[in-house]
Amino acid sequence: MVYTVEYSYCRTVNYLVTSEEVNHIYVIHENGDGLFACSRGRPRKEEVKIRLDCPPHIELELQNLRNDFLIKNNAKMLVFVSMATDDMIRLVSMYPEVWFMDTTAG
Repeated sequence: MVYTVEYSYCRTVNYLVTSEEVNHIYVIHENGDGLFACSRGRPRKEEVKIRLDCPPHIELELQNLRNDFLIKNNAKMLVFVSMATDDMIRLVSMYPEVWFMDTTAG
């Protein structure tokens, strides 16, 4: 099961990083290093990775999640992902009163 979690994370991130038409942001937890936000999209198409401030109680919750899901200490844990195509962003910009999203995961 540990390999499935790592494999799913790698597949998702690899898809985001290699798809030019997909703007994205995802947050990962690296054990011992904290939370990192990685993004690409408007206004720039370069990949950006920044470290997020993480209060101790959130770090403890993340560590508990890693333990619950049997994620190895040296593995990265995907915490959050959001993605949109350029066309989706264009439509939301044209019609800001209309929102659409997929919440079917899990």
